[in-house]
Amino acid sequence: MDSTSSLVGLGIDLGSTYSCVGIWKNGRIEIIINDQGHRTTPSYVAFTETKRLISDAAKNQVNMNPYNTVFNVKRLIGRNFSDEVIQSDKHWLFKIIEKNGKPYIQVRFKVEKKDFTPEEISSMILVKLKEIAEAYLGTKVNNAVITSPAYFNDSQRQAIKDAGEIAATAAAIAYGLNTKACGERNVLIYDLGVGSFDVSLLNIEKGIFDVKAVAGDTHLGGEDFDNRLVNHFVQEFNRKFKEDLTTNASAFRRLRTACEQPNKSVNPDEAMAYGAAIQAAILSGETSEKTQDLLLLDVAALSLGIETTGGVMTPFIKRNTTVPTKKSEIISTDFENQSEMIIRIYEGERALPKGVAQIEVTLDIDGNGILKVFAVDKTTRRSNKISITNDKGRLSKEEIELAEAEKYREDDEKIAQNIQARNRLESYAYNLRNILHSEQVAANIDLASKMKIEDAI
Repeated sequence: MDSTSSLVGLGIDLGSTYSCVGIWKNGRIEIIINDQGHRTTPSYVAFTETKRLISDAAKNQVNMNPYNTVFNVKRLIGRNFSDEVIQSDKHWLFKIIEKNGKPYIQVRFKVEKKDFTPEEISSMILVKLKEIAEAYLGTKVNNAVITSPAYFNDSQRQAIKDAGEIAATAAAIAYGLNTKACGERNVLIYDLGVGSFDVSLLNIEKGIFDVKAVAGDTHLGGEDFDNRLVNHFVQEFNRKFKEDLTTNASAFRRLRTACEQPNKSVNPDEAMAYGAAIQAAILSGETSEKTQDLLLLDVAALSLGIETTGGVMTPFIKRNTTVPTKKSEIISTDFENQSEMIIRIYEGERALPKGVAQIEVTLDIDGNGILKVFAVDKTTRRSNKISITNDKGRLSKEEIELAEAEKYREDDEKIAQNIQARNRLESYAYNLRNILHSEQVAANIDLASKMKIEDAI
């Protein structure tokens, strides 16, 4: 967030349906009231024939303008259009189209069709939240921490990161600051939001938050409870009155609004903003007694590794390794006269274990979980590097990989054994060919026998 003052640390919980802003002030957290007098702000953006509406104004007119009112973009952010999550979600009335493999939201704005990325819609909400904070403080804000689920992949984190630093375990920090020290504790922190479910297992001792493991689901939250209720009542209405409510946008929206009411007390909206504001205060140089001894040690949500001979994934950085971290390994070429090497980076939990040129590959994952890859030829010192960005096709959800790992573990072990056996056989044949062409053997074998052995190899 680009502004002039660097004295204020702002914490923003960018939620799927509601967002919240907190600030560290006078040694404690204050949740900022928006211009409607509410402590949480709807993550809604609406487009009309004359103007753009954000937050409460957008949500209040959704029944009259359902096709041009956008919400829940956090479920779209950082994803590809082909992702199952996007294809399977049928509860949005606004239109989602595909451009260059990415989802775009198409609306009618000032009599024209306009296409926006989920990141653009999110930035509109963030700008509104920043304006709310600046109006309250009477000053510009430079530092902001924006929450992101701990299990978000690199693509999703990068999509949010443009607005400021990411605090992936904000709820845990809020918990720790408000709990008096009582020795070492193992704590399970969960954040059941409107659109996602986030769980972190931490060890807390003397202000040090050591994240041991993270998990979650970007597609499980209060919104899904609403969807179940909506589906139920749509079916009931169709059964009793033979009418399909989904064909009437206004009626369908009223039904959804009614189904949202029972779940309003489920999610503690402010906990994440609390933690984000504390982290923002620390990053801003806040030195109060409450914050000076706090340290957050986060972890990598998924294992990272490279593909080696035979399609084998060799893990470098194991899942739930504390970040930032760096790991280097030496890998070799597979064939003679090999002039180049393709290094494929994988993320996931399928462990598939298996020269002249020696290539040192380094995977460097920083505190935000952003991955950089370096490759150096140890002989020529030639090097290359790449940062994994949101177009590199990294995994969309870790639980898919974890479930597959459990389901196909035996098959993977058999495949790995077969690959290792084939690699050993190829190595054996290569050694035989070298022996056959050696001076000692060549002098003691006739040409016909040599050709026969050559063919057999």
